[in-house]
Amino acid sequence: MTERMDRSTLLLRMQEAHAELEAVLAAVEPARLTEPGVTGDWSVRDLLTHLTFWEQRTLGRLGLSAAEQPAPLDENEMHRLNAESVVAGRGRTPAEALAVHRQSHAELLASVSALGDDELNDTARFGRAGHPVWKYIAGDSYEHYEEHAAEIRAWLDRATSGSTISA
Repeated sequence: MTERMDRSTLLLRMQEAHAELEAVLAAVEPARLTEPGVTGDWSVRDLLTHLTFWEQRTLGRLGLSAAEQPAPLDENEMHRLNAESVVAGRGRTPAEALAVHRQSHAELLASVSALGDDELNDTARFGRAGHPVWKYIAGDSYEHYEEHAAEIRAWLDRATSGSTISA
């Protein structure tokens, strides 16, 4: 039996993880938002555009029927999309990247708010039997926020300790 998720719990987890991400972002000096090295050669701005890309992809998928869903991504395709999203976002200022991310997060919250529990737990909607819709949303929202908030926190800690090693 697949684990179920109700809308209220999913929204709460999304909001709590995003609040934690916002708290970590607030600890970053504005001059450092484009500094590479948070994870690989990515900056905080790069991470924000990356998060936004995956939120927007999920929003797009929520508007499609099961038959219209894109094919599952392999690891190479995922890396390619990650790289393309970061390059595309480098034309934005950090403030723009943050504003666009916040808007995207709000749009995702609104879309999830409009879904019923049965829709969230549908295991066929995204085309892979056994994986409910909420798991895809979690992967591109609260799980993703937690992952990158931890990377930013570790990057800040490395700077505080004087280490220049990047993850």
